[in-house]
Amino acid sequence: MKMFHLFLSAPEGVLPPVLLALSSSVLQVSFAPPLLPQGNITMYAITRSSPTSPPQVFSFPPSPLPQLTSEGVYVFNDTGLRPFTNYSYVLRVCTGGGCTDSRPSVETTLEDTPTGVVTPTTAVISFSEIRVEWAEPSMPSGVIQSYDLFRVSIGFESDGVTPPNCCDAYLQGVNPLPNQCSRATSTTLTSHLDTDLDPFTFYAYCLVATNNADSGFSGLTTPTQTSPAPMPLRGPVLNATALNSTAVFLEWDSLDVSELLGPLQGYTVYARVAGTPGLGEVLVRGVQEEQFVAGDLQASTEYVFVVLVSNGVGATPSNNATATTAEGSECLFVVCLFVVVCLLLLFTSLVPVGLPAPSLEAERSDAIAVFIFEPVQPNGEIILYNIIL
Repeated sequence: MKMFHLFLSAPEGVLPPVLLALSSSVLQVSFAPPLLPQGNITMYAITRSSPTSPPQVFSFPPSPLPQLTSEGVYVFNDTGLRPFTNYSYVLRVCTGGGCTDSRPSVETTLEDTPTGVVTPTTAVISFSEIRVEWAEPSMPSGVIQSYDLFRVSIGFESDGVTPPNCCDAYLQGVNPLPNQCSRATSTTLTSHLDTDLDPFTFYAYCLVATNNADSGFSGLTTPTQTSPAPMPLRGPVLNATALNSTAVFLEWDSLDVSELLGPLQGYTVYARVAGTPGLGEVLVRGVQEEQFVAGDLQASTEYVFVVLVSNGVGATPSNNATATTAEGSECLFVVCLFVVVCLLLLFTSLVPVGLPAPSLEAERSDAIAVFIFEPVQPNGEIILYNIIL
């Protein structure tokens, strides 16, 4: 009688698992018994590997072996996976004689809604330009096909204002979007130069990232204000009123922010004598009120006044306003002197008229009697008679 010794050996013909992506977080794993078991199967083990997580081993046993399907394969679902991630699976089959590993199988989970869409950053370039930049979502969950950048216009003030998140409204299908909202760009890039903006205006931005499955959106940026315009839209409307011989009162209207297109830095007042070129002499700079008294002027002189309003970048002039100072005290003195002289001349011209000649009579050898008579037209009270020998 002959005896044969059978030596156990490792299985042969271990096929790679068959993978099927069921969703963004589930892969179906199918595996079959080896073609040549070479003994009783003591264990099936499947090792999962990915770039984003440590390897994980599924062993049967200790886990119960999945039920064999009619196709002669075992099937189970691997859950809790990351969207749009490559996973590699290797099947190991063991007998009493050893273990054999299959070649790896690789599959990718399906795409899902992008998450971790980072709020963009902004930088003011000029009074009409803002640069907006952003990074890829921390979990794109697929291939980002486009970025939609939305702009919300806030106005000249941002304190106490809660702007709408245009991206949220867009993804919810709000149509039309709020009046403040507009799409700045749709691009595959990660930056955008937003142009043709209003000066000295606050803007905020949000971002929509879209892949083949869905879209995700970011929060709003902190409101960013563009720079002031090169100059205000208009100058003040100026009026000038002479107060006396040396002073003129100036008054002008105020400009609101939409006309200043920047902060009010102050007013500069110029004065010149009418007929001279240029703006003239600076009387004062940085005035904050809308009025000013121009003093130390010349009497009886016509002046031209101009007020420049500044927004910190440039200035815009007002209209030309003219005023003539009153006559001064020197002129009044001359007039008074002229009147006095005229009166003196008038009074001196009213002398008595029609004065008869004196009558003489001899009274003795050493005396003569002189008789005088009142003038025909005294022209006033006679206060003195003078007799000249």
